[in-house]
Amino acid sequence: EPSIEGTEIIKILKFIRPGNGYEPNFKLTQKTEINGETAHPVYKFLKRSCPATRTSFFERKLLDYEPLNERDIRWNFVKILVEPFTGTPYRRYDFTVKPQELVKDIEHILVTMKNISPLSSNSRFQRIFSNIISNS
Repeated sequence: EPSIEGTEIIKILKFIRPGNGYEPNFKLTQKTEINGETAHPVYKFLKRSCPATRTSFFERKLLDYEPLNERDIRWNFVKILVEPFTGTPYRRYDFTVKPQELVKDIEHILVTMKNISPLSSNSRFQRIFSNIISNS
């Protein structure tokens, strides 16, 4: 998060890591607030839907947002698994959980949810996510 616009991230990728003129073939997002009053609506929805993995905060003096909430995301690499067919948050995982540890939950979702219709129509998407879209 070297800059708010994300321009520094592109330079880092291209010239430092991985370097050698690398240019991603996917879109990068800008820095987004995930906690506090200015949190992005998607993160507000995800946090409301999944309980926190920890009950305590790290050093509060290092936090640059208010108000603190028990459902705040505490650290980088917290993961939230979202069901692909319904868009429903399934579970939040602590930053200490390795991605490969999500495999069983992903397999469970794919097996148990395969009979639910996907978010294939714009109207269904709007209906399910209207509370997020209207707040963005």
